[in-house]
Amino acid sequence: PMNPALIVFRRELLGAPRRKWFYTARMVFLILAGGVVIWGLGAAEGTRVTGLGREIFIPLAFCALPILLVNAVNVSASVIQREKEDRTLGLLLLTDVSAASFLLGKILSSLFSATMLMLSFVPVCLLVVSLGGISSLQVLATFGVLLTTILLGIGMGMLAAAIGNKPNHIAGLAGLFVLGYYMLLPLWLVFH
Repeated sequence: PMNPALIVFRRELLGAPRRKWFYTARMVFLILAGGVVIWGLGAAEGTRVTGLGREIFIPLAFCALPILLVNAVNVSASVIQREKEDRTLGLLLLTDVSAASFLLGKILSSLFSATMLMLSFVPVCLLVVSLGGISSLQVLATFGVLLTTILLGIGMGMLAAAIGNKPNHIAGLAGLFVLGYYMLLPLWLVFH
């Protein structure tokens, strides 16, 4: 017998590529990343070439953070909300799948989907590393921060989906969580 969490994960994994946002998010992310690289190359024209990769990578990483956070919140909130809309949440909880297994499966599927978006950032990073000024260890550290941001976003999305009843409430709560993170964290760092 298969682990119930893996059953939920497999179900979400097979259904995700059928949704319109699955490919749209990746395409938008790559277009934005390519735009930042082209902007960086244009802005760095006439400057020293040795640190060009670093000058492009830093804005690229700062652009990736909010995109990945919003995507993770959206993905994780929508997996629970979709079960509520389809009225299958109660049916799933009536089966032998425990609530913990159900949540673990949903978290794993959200993590997989959001991490795939993060990994679409790899080719752009390889291009930037080849330009010089940044080491592969710095790129790995950045991916660690991005992965942590994804985990935070998944937690925010799951909390919003657990609290909200309607799609509008869930989206509003998720937006408040993200806005609070980007507004309150810098304030706390300044005054602490």
